[in-house]
Amino acid sequence: MTDLSIDARLLAPDNNRNRSNMPVVAVAAAALLLGALVLTTTITWRQGALFLVGGGLGLSLYHALFGFTSAWRVFIVARRGAGLRAQMVMLAIAVVLFFPALAHGTLFGQPVHGEYGAVSLIDKLGWMPALVLCLVVMAGIYVFTLQVETHSHGEIEPGARTELTGTRRFLQGPWPLLWGAVALALGNFATLYLAGRPWGITSAFALWGSKIAMALGADVASWGYWQGARAASLQQSIFSDITSVMDFGIMLGVLLAAGLAGKFNPTWRLPLPSLLAAIVGGLLLGYGARLAYGCNIGAYFSGIASGSLHGWCWLVAAFIGNIIGTRLRPLFGLTVERGPVPVAKPI
Repeated sequence: MTDLSIDARLLAPDNNRNRSNMPVVAVAAAALLLGALVLTTTITWRQGALFLVGGGLGLSLYHALFGFTSAWRVFIVARRGAGLRAQMVMLAIAVVLFFPALAHGTLFGQPVHGEYGAVSLIDKLGWMPALVLCLVVMAGIYVFTLQVETHSHGEIEPGARTELTGTRRFLQGPWPLLWGAVALALGNFATLYLAGRPWGITSAFALWGSKIAMALGADVASWGYWQGARAASLQQSIFSDITSVMDFGIMLGVLLAAGLAGKFNPTWRLPLPSLLAAIVGGLLLGYGARLAYGCNIGAYFSGIASGSLHGWCWLVAAFIGNIIGTRLRPLFGLTVERGPVPVAKPI
């Protein structure tokens, strides 16, 4: 398992855009447009479009401060559930869009398939009963978080505050969580149409690492993971790999959003405990993602959107892991999120 999310403490945009970030905006925007053009002319138009979809997803994650497991930690520690409720809205939109298309096997004439584990709720129940069941569970989680937050604090925490409105708020952020939920659901649906399958993240990391190992002389092609349909990926350019292209787009989308928000100012000082936590945690999470059908995007978001039971199992297991993780983070000098932070460090 791994967590693709934007940490509100580190990436939260403010209302005073720093003009020195405009070169960052120009570079990121130019890279997105040029990259899409090159991919369209050298690979396919779909690959270029997916690169731009990745950029849009990255921008949405940043501007909405949309966290996945970080939102769970806020609920676990502070009993604030806005992030978890936003996830339920995102998932509800996704299943409404995905289930009919997956049941028919096509979307606007494009063959599509989901991210399935061993059990597909659509196959077992039919897409309409499966849809109703998922929506009921999501509504139950939504209402439960409202009750817990109201009981703990007497009121529901207001959303992100900003003096910006309209187009300026859309470009500079911060977005309401609802905007992020809608944008991510639509972005995943666009991915389903363009790629023929939902959004994923971590398979690209396995490909990049394996290509590096190949360059160093390892016989990667003999590994069980790279047998069958995956074998061709080792011989092709990473720019032919859908997940890799979208990951590059996400990075540029986050860079663009940080520039627009006036918050791009990287610092390179990392405390040793935090660095060790990142290394150890990253290795464990990357390994776990290959065992668990993906990360919080491929396994949780796209798994549930596909009607796969493994997405719900992932949610339960990962939530329990977060309960444990919140106790371990201070040992590595890491803070535990307790809710939105209005003033944040730049990236």
